[in-house]
Amino acid sequence: MGNTLNTRRNYAAREKAVRWETMQLKSGLLQAAIVSRPAGRLSNFCNSAFPRVIAFQNESVMVHACAWNEMNNPLEKLRHYEWREIGRRFWPLVQPHRWRGLWAALLIGAVGLAVALQPLFAKYMIDVAIPQRNLSLALLAAGVFLIVMLLRMTLWFWAMTVVYRVQQAIVFELRATSFAHLQSLCLRFHSQFSSGYIYERVFGNSINTLGNFMQVVFSQLVVYVVGLAFSLWFCLYLSPVLTLVILTGAVGYVVAARALARRIYAKTQVSTEAGMQIVNVIMDKLRGHKTIQSFALEERVQEEFTRQLRPAMDKWLASVLESMKLGFVTEGLGYLITAGVMVGGAVLVMRDAGRFPLGTLVAFMGYQATLIGMISAMTGVYGQMMSSRAAFDQLFTVLDTDSTLVEQPGAVLPSTIEARLEFRDVTFAYGDTPVVRNINLAIPAHQTVALVGRSGSGKSTLANLLLRFYDPDTGTVLLDGHDVRDLPLREYRSLFGVVLQDPFLFDTTIEANLRTIRPDISEAELIQLLDQAGAWEFIEKFPDRLQHRVGEGGNQLSGGQRQRLAVARCLLTRSRIVILDEATSALDVESEQLVQRGLTALAKGRTVIIIAHRLSTIRSADQIVVMEQGRVVEQGKFAELLARGGQFARLYAIATSTSTERLKVEEAGFA
Repeated sequence: MGNTLNTRRNYAAREKAVRWETMQLKSGLLQAAIVSRPAGRLSNFCNSAFPRVIAFQNESVMVHACAWNEMNNPLEKLRHYEWREIGRRFWPLVQPHRWRGLWAALLIGAVGLAVALQPLFAKYMIDVAIPQRNLSLALLAAGVFLIVMLLRMTLWFWAMTVVYRVQQAIVFELRATSFAHLQSLCLRFHSQFSSGYIYERVFGNSINTLGNFMQVVFSQLVVYVVGLAFSLWFCLYLSPVLTLVILTGAVGYVVAARALARRIYAKTQVSTEAGMQIVNVIMDKLRGHKTIQSFALEERVQEEFTRQLRPAMDKWLASVLESMKLGFVTEGLGYLITAGVMVGGAVLVMRDAGRFPLGTLVAFMGYQATLIGMISAMTGVYGQMMSSRAAFDQLFTVLDTDSTLVEQPGAVLPSTIEARLEFRDVTFAYGDTPVVRNINLAIPAHQTVALVGRSGSGKSTLANLLLRFYDPDTGTVLLDGHDVRDLPLREYRSLFGVVLQDPFLFDTTIEANLRTIRPDISEAELIQLLDQAGAWEFIEKFPDRLQHRVGEGGNQLSGGQRQRLAVARCLLTRSRIVILDEATSALDVESEQLVQRGLTALAKGRTVIIIAHRLSTIRSADQIVVMEQGRVVEQGKFAELLARGGQFARLYAIATSTSTERLKVEEAGFA
């Protein structure tokens, strides 16, 4: 018993070390994977926080122990994309909107031309209207100026309306594609990163940054390019000599931008990763607020959060300062160019005011200011490009991650399903050490099989393999004699219904949670199924009945109420196989009896696999499978196994001893 308790303490310590928030949400993705008939239905409920999940509790610490190194060093797996690759990947998103984008570019180009015309009005006033003392010419120039600016404002509003529509359409596609891909990834991926980290990396930072950059490209870069071209042409027309001064300074801009680009990219990448880790910490602590308050840990958690926040703040500040360096250098170059133009222009006016009048100098300085401003702004856009490149790397590293579960093309389910299951020479490891070894086990159709054994013996791993959350390293899992790897994944999982010890419910109404499974079910049928599951008796007491909101994860309901809703949800699936993972072990006697009534209805005509923690459940099973250290050590009926005096009999003796229920469950696996 002492060795087992030490092992449990070690597991508990490791759980604390990785901030084990997954235990609170472990069933979200599992149930999404099993019960999502129409995939799109789940996106309505899951988009706010895609849960980081390990399907079953007992082996979860082992999974996270082997994934911890990758979770601590996500940058090591970050792929860096070349600009050509970025363009190739973005073109399919932009292509459907290319004509609208081109139209917006033309409108914005006209805006850039209007910007370039502004200094000419000052030149006309100084060189023509004022020397002639002609107020009519001055009023005419002012009127034309107002018309041009009004036209510019109108075109800008029109163009930006188009730009925002295109931007949001592309962002929509990115979000939809990303969410669909995250749903398709296996648990090996989701076990490595928390939901907060994934959300911030994909939906929070990356897509938002790319969306903002697209807006900058359309709304600013086109204006800058067109305005720059026209301003440069006018400068050359007014004074080629002074234009050479500006172009010399422009070379300095390019050199500064290229010199600092790599540093900006690197600092931005580090800052973004630090920010994502902070989001993860915040979500973790918010989910665990009840535990924090229960143990009066507010001050300690606040100290820990402050300690983690400061390095992230320093990294963000380093990133901002790196971008400010580029702004500092380019601003200084702008002042040098302006000083050079002022001196050179003054010399030209003083030498020959007839060939280079004062109005021309004023106009040229206006164009010079426009040119410098646009070159400086384009340099800033280049810095934004580096930040966007980091966001692209983060997003597409996730999108280019493949699931370890390979689905055979053209796979179909057999026309008839008996629901016979078999493990044939199955060995599986989450990391380097096998969790189950050489498992050979046949589960007949329409029988109830109880898996028993100490915590960590491999019971939940078998359930994970049955649901094909993982594929075995060696051996085969069979359904009616067919290798499950040769069957279509979604259709295969739709054969299963699962009820967990702590079922996950989406933060919406009771009806919406259930209609996620079968949208077309009538209200009368829904109430009938709820009654079978023993859930209607508490639902009808709510003022809004089926429209009652269950809260985040179902936290507005008791444990027994969540269990009965989980049973009702399972009944809705019309599943052929049911997996019950400690479904009643955490309930009081009254709640257990109510849930058991629903489970009895659920088991009719189905193959049932129970990960059992209750003696009452084990006694009623058609077959008991005893596991120890990843192996099946005994198999048979309750009375037969007791009579043999083997491992089950020893576990039974512990389970019926005078120890506390917690210790009995730890030592025997049931009580």
